Amino acid sequence: MRTRSLFALLAAGTIALAACGSDNSSSSSNPPAAAATTAAAATPTNAAAATPTTTAASSASTDSSYGNAYATPTTAAASGGAAATGTASVTLADSKLGKIVVDSKGMTLYAFLKDTGGTSACSGACANAWPPAAAAGTPTAGTGISGTLTTVARPDGTMQLKLGNWPLYRYAGDAAAGDTNGQGTGSVWYVVGADGQPIK
Repeated sequence: MRTRSLFALLAAGTIALAACGSDNSSSSSNPPAAAATTAAAATPTNAAAATPTTTAASSASTDSSYGNAYATPTTAAASGGAAATGTASVTLADSKLGKIVVDSKGMTLYAFLKDTGGTSACSGACANAWPPAAAAGTPTAGTGISGTLTTVARPDGTMQLKLGNWPLYRYAGDAAAGDTNGQGTGSVWYVVGADGQPIK
């Protein structure tokens, strides 16, 4: 009787261990493999996303040819991303610098003194910090704007607003309508008046 009970107990224990072993092998081996696959798949994406940001930040902080006034790419993306698809209209707004040209959302528009012949000299890292005011369709000028509002083609084929002889830009460091944080940067970036001329 005792021997039978012992065998029954051993048999039950063996079955239980076998069942646990198979559960552990199937449930513990698959998730790590899946997790490893997921991690491996995610790594290149994250690395790819991080690399340009680091590169842009590096060039932004050291390049002084555009006024040494680049914002970080994240800041540029936050305010400049919407700017890249902004509407093609400008109006006048009151500011501490007088009446200045702003876009349809009230964001300040700037001229870059290194632009010559009415074409843009700002691209790459420069355009990340100073997003060109994109024009989709025929631009419209609000009341009081006396300069001629047109567009100019950029090297990538997109169209940029131009007032008078100056292509227009936003500044990634301006967080809200009415900000003029880019004014005078590097002695080459200035807000624009109603006649299309930079206000120094």
